Amino acid sequence: MAIVINGSGTVTGISVGGLPDDIVDAGTLADNAVGLAQMAGGTDGNIITYDTSGNPAVVATGSDGQVLTSAGADAVPAFEAVAAEKNLPAFYV
Repeated sequence: MAIVINGSGTVTGISVGGLPDDIVDAGTLADNAVGLAQMAGGTDGNIITYDTSGNPAVVATGSDGQVLTSAGADAVPAFEAVAAEKNLPAFYV
């Protein structure tokens, strides 16, 4: 339902509790209009990513010594232990 303001200033089309679903989209918001203060709270160390549907998702915080790994384009990344590799380059200082 569209939001309408008639000639007398009466507003119609607003549901109880606010705007109808999907009335505000990315094209409605100005660039940089949402800052840290407007974002929902979260857990320290979590990372925001997107799932295969393009919806926001959270990568849970890893443990000490874990690294962020990718499982490919169709999977959310995850923190995992470093894989044991025999052919890693050696660096000497």
